[in-house]
Amino acid sequence: MLAPDKQYNIKNKERLLFLYEMLSYYDFLELPELQETVKEETEHNFFQSAGMWKDRNISQETLRKKAWKRD
Repeated sequence: MLAPDKQYNIKNKERLLFLYEMLSYYDFLELPELQETVKEETEHNFFQSAGMWKDRNISQETLRKKAWKRD
């Protein structure tokens, strides 16, 4: 049985909601209320990533070759 006061690491919220909805159709089950999880909002500045490929020998052509890997 799940402990109501324990924190669980939910990897896929959509699957959890689907499972919860499916289980709610069974009248012999009393399901606990789902609590909304609050996602921490982090600020990411796109322009801080501008130099991440600096000093690397990468071109569009080499990326395409690696992505498609056709002989």
